[in-house]
Amino acid sequence: MEQFESPILLMWRKKRQELRNVLISISIISSILLILLALYEEAEEPIRYILVLASLVSIFSIIIFFYIMEKKSKKVISSLEPEEERLVISELESKNTRSYDKSRLFLTENYIVALRKTLIIVKYSDIIWLYNENDDFYNLIDSVRKLNVYTNTHQEFAIFSSTLGYKQEVNLEIFNLILQKNTNIFKGITDEILETIDIQKSEYKRAFSNK
Repeated sequence: MEQFESPILLMWRKKRQELRNVLISISIISSILLILLALYEEAEEPIRYILVLASLVSIFSIIIFFYIMEKKSKKVISSLEPEEERLVISELESKNTRSYDKSRLFLTENYIVALRKTLIIVKYSDIIWLYNENDDFYNLIDSVRKLNVYTNTHQEFAIFSSTLGYKQEVNLEIFNLILQKNTNIFKGITDEILETIDIQKSEYKRAFSNK
């Protein structure tokens, strides 16, 4: 009997396919170059082995990466009750749903669905904190801002990225739409908010450990 595949998971796979194809193509090309270099007559024996090994590691690293992302995304789907999954699918198909980032981010009536490295599904009512932060790594080449949501189970998800002067208006639009869905969300980063989140996180861990 053929196993039923969630339409949401299939959406995520379709978006990840583009990235996977690019990474695998780059890896294969670089691996071929490394192997050709290893076969070069003047290459010393140890260097040949190292180059061949590096090419194999490159390919298998990408395969393992996407395997892990697949497992994490399947876990997101399995965490939903069948009725809730049907609701998310129904809302994704609604004409009132807004899509951003080349259809990698959807704001439905009750949910945020992001098709990023892993599948992200967050209910607006579960969000307690919404904020932007700069990505220190990418700041080496540009100023990249990540729009993050923080949930009542103290999980953090980056749902949208924008660079300085590019997609900032979209970032603000998404930010305000989420706030309209849940007016109790903390917004921005202040010392007071950070202290409150730390207290809530400690209380949550304490309550969870006592179960």
